[in-house]
Amino acid sequence: MAKLIITRSSEWINRARGIKITINENEIGQISNGQTRDVELPPGDYVLRAKIDWCSGSFPFSVSENETKSVMLSSFGYSWNFMPIAAVILTIVFVLQFLLKQDYAVYLGLSVFFIMVYYLTLGRNKYLAIKEQTKPAQ
Repeated sequence: MAKLIITRSSEWINRARGIKITINENEIGQISNGQTRDVELPPGDYVLRAKIDWCSGSFPFSVSENETKSVMLSSFGYSWNFMPIAAVILTIVFVLQFLLKQDYAVYLGLSVFFIMVYYLTLGRNKYLAIKEQTKPAQ
């Protein structure tokens, strides 16, 4: 049997929510923040799907007999630094808008809004990133 190792990165974003995992439309279960799951599969071609609310990600792969494939599941590309950057941008907007009375500062804050709107609408199928790891997770 082949083996698939799915590791979910530990992130602040989506920390409290489980991500539903399916392989070829067969539900495997949920994976929690920082958790690793092993799945044994017969050799063949598969599509791994991860879903949280209406946002998802997919990863097509194939495995041969006695092969071990390892993947890393995480939120969108730069999610690990999105929250701190968003907090800094919104603080700057607050200072410029309310303390220095600069009316154009709100446009800076719109960048955070548009990134969130993109990943909740048009980019919802790219919200979760699944990437193959070169070495299996320990």
